[in-house]
Amino acid sequence: MNNSIKSKSEIVIAAEYPNLTKAISLANKLKKDGHRVIAIFGAQNKENLPDGIEDKENYDELLIATLDGSKGSKGNIVQLIKKLFEVIEQSTHTQYPESIYYLCSNETALKIKKLAQDNNINSISV
Repeated sequence: MNNSIKSKSEIVIAAEYPNLTKAISLANKLKKDGHRVIAIFGAQNKENLPDGIEDKENYDELLIATLDGSKGSKGNIVQLIKKLFEVIEQSTHTQYPESIYYLCSNETALKIKKLAQDNNINSISV
C-alpha cells in the first residue's frame, strides 16, 4: 500500500495495549496537521488504558474495546474496525478513511491489513 496520505484526510489509528500512549501522540500530531482522526484503541481491561485516553483534543472520534468489557465495547479493535466499516457501508454520506495506522500485535496487524486491503485503504505500520 502507498504510505503517503493526502492533507486533511480521514485517518483511523488502531492500537492496542501496550502501544496506546504512542498512538495517542500520533493521533494528536495528525489532528494538529489538519486530519480527521478516528482512534480505535483496545486493551485487556480498563486498567490497561492510559490516563488521558479520553481527552478529546487528540482525535475527532474515539472507540474503545476491552476484552473483558470493563470500558467501551467488549471485544477487540478488529471487531470495532469491522463495525465502523459496516456503518460506513450503510451511510450515504460517510466515506472510508484514507489510511489506517496500526500499532498492535502481529496477529492483529495481519487482520487489519486484510480489512484495509479489502476496502482499498492504505495500511501503515507504526
